[in-house]
Amino acid sequence: MNGQEFTKKNEDCTLVAQKDTQGYAIGYGHNTPDVKAGDTCTQAQAEAWFQYDYTHAIQTASSLAGEVWDSIDDVRRAALIDMAYELGHPRLSNFIMMFAAVKSEAWATAASECLRSAYAIQVPKRAKKVASMLATGEWPTA
Repeated sequence: MNGQEFTKKNEDCTLVAQKDTQGYAIGYGHNTPDVKAGDTCTQAQAEAWFQYDYTHAIQTASSLAGEVWDSIDDVRRAALIDMAYELGHPRLSNFIMMFAAVKSEAWATAASECLRSAYAIQVPKRAKKVASMLATGEWPTA
């Protein structure tokens, strides 16, 4: 598994806009103000949006992790990128204690902080997988 596969699996793909917590999303959770009920896309459009959104999520996660980003293993990076993909920069930047733990490589604390959030209430299965990845540095088995 890799980070993109992990996030795609979490998002699924819908070619018709669906209501979500932030409005409407299409493709792999692509959510912008211009996505409206009933909008459709092709698989190629969904893939292009995913690449754009995933690249942005990498930038968000790496900027919030700071100098330690390059030393973080691929699994934990994927967990942080997945959170950035789901939450976006404004909401993820509120995880101050989690990122303090990331910066000191206190992975059990980072995982705990992930689970002590509205994010964990809104998407509990996803948050548990992400927290496990942060704590263990291992890909989820399911």
